[in-house]
Amino acid sequence: QDLYVFTGSCIRRGDEYFIFYTGHNPHLRAQGLAEQKILLARSRDLLHWEKVKDFVFASPDWMELHDFRDPFVYFDEEKRKYAMLIAGRLKNTDPVDTRGVTMVAYSDDLFHWDLAREPFYAPHAYFTHECPDLFRMGDWWYLIFSEFSEKVTTTYRMSKSPDGPWITPKVNTFDGHAFYAAKSVSDGKRRILFGWNCIKDKEEDNAPWQWGGTVIPHEIVQAEDGTLYVKCPDEVAAQYSRKQEILPGFALGDTEALPDGYRLGGEGRNIRMLGSLPENAKITMNFRSDGRGEFGLILRESENLGVYYCVKFEPMWNRLTFDRRPRKDSTVHSEVAVERYCPLRDGENRLTVIVEGSVLEVYVNDRVAMSTR
Repeated sequence: QDLYVFTGSCIRRGDEYFIFYTGHNPHLRAQGLAEQKILLARSRDLLHWEKVKDFVFASPDWMELHDFRDPFVYFDEEKRKYAMLIAGRLKNTDPVDTRGVTMVAYSDDLFHWDLAREPFYAPHAYFTHECPDLFRMGDWWYLIFSEFSEKVTTTYRMSKSPDGPWITPKVNTFDGHAFYAAKSVSDGKRRILFGWNCIKDKEEDNAPWQWGGTVIPHEIVQAEDGTLYVKCPDEVAAQYSRKQEILPGFALGDTEALPDGYRLGGEGRNIRMLGSLPENAKITMNFRSDGRGEFGLILRESENLGVYYCVKFEPMWNRLTFDRRPRKDSTVHSEVAVERYCPLRDGENRLTVIVEGSVLEVYVNDRVAMSTR
């Protein structure tokens, strides 16, 4: 059953650890058997694990057979039982790509589970709710999951009760579609969200995104109204300790040296060259915007600016984008690799860009994050 091992979770009981995980075998489908079942292993030191061979938790006949995965196990203080959230799909009259649900099962001993018929969360919107995660911050409960049928992103819902009803905030994502399958961990004071930054097939720009990549951490911050946003963890930002001030560069189309703060006027593209960018670096800058035009950073450009990547602000649309020129299909004028909703402040704004090999991480005002390659 566990030819492949998919997402799971670990819980401690007494002096023993239990890890519930997804056993996936796509070859079983041809035999009419379930591709996915939830399995269990146990350990006393988190290093040496033994499978509990007689533990198998499978999808019931009133749910779709092959999608039953990503167990998230916790102790429900109110019910005094262990609870398990599961990514599954219902058999109903919804369109095939909107039957995804978060299911819940309960147990007294971690070995025998009763699956509730009523879904934990069923918005009738997505194919599945992958990698569910549940936690509390202050007065609010948060349900995190990832979906690949709409925006391909990690999203969240919020409620004053662990049983819902669940509210969808206006900005219900932490990052763009290059950040996926994220789950969180807390030390009791801070909560860090870990997701993968998808890699491109054969590491080519125009190739499809792969189902995995480099782990990216974001620190989750709770706003006064209970909504969540993320910022760069201090530990990550502090890795770039050797500072280098960017010297005044030259502006294309102008042969004379320009003083600091000088701005070229008129229509067209005005570019200030800043020099060579190391393979691994952090760029920080402050900027102001009058809400018009487009601006940003060009990265890894060719000498004649014919080929480059760009981190671009489009304040008219409250949009932050990552793009590459030339595009694979230049007729799709509005297509970008990654985009984020990003309203700017009237005053000063703060931009942080981290480049590490092919990984690019963008933070704006410690509130908006955008990962890409």
